[in-house]
Amino acid sequence: MMNEKIDIYELVKRCPDATIQIRIGDLSLFSKKLLADAQIEFDRQRALKEAEKAESYVTAETVKLKFDISDSTLYRLGRKHVLEPVFVAGQRRYRLSDLERLASRDSK
Repeated sequence: MMNEKIDIYELVKRCPDATIQIRIGDLSLFSKKLLADAQIEFDRQRALKEAEKAESYVTAETVKLKFDISDSTLYRLGRKHVLEPVFVAGQRRYRLSDLERLASRDSK
């Protein structure tokens, strides 16, 4: 029998099919770590959703006028992940923050 301390969380990730015997204290520590990690992920997801809500979106026409580019250039920028469209209510839109980032990069 091993007396070596093993992080249960790591063991679950590495050996999901293993059968083990666990002390209640170790199980309690594991559950606290699991809950803490879940809370961190929840907070991260909530922050992303709040940032999306605060985000402003513009049409492709606005982007083309602002940067004086064609449809094909706008499409190419999307394919290269330089300026990716998002779909809001089924319509293609662009994040204003992405446009500002692109404009500041181009002005340097």
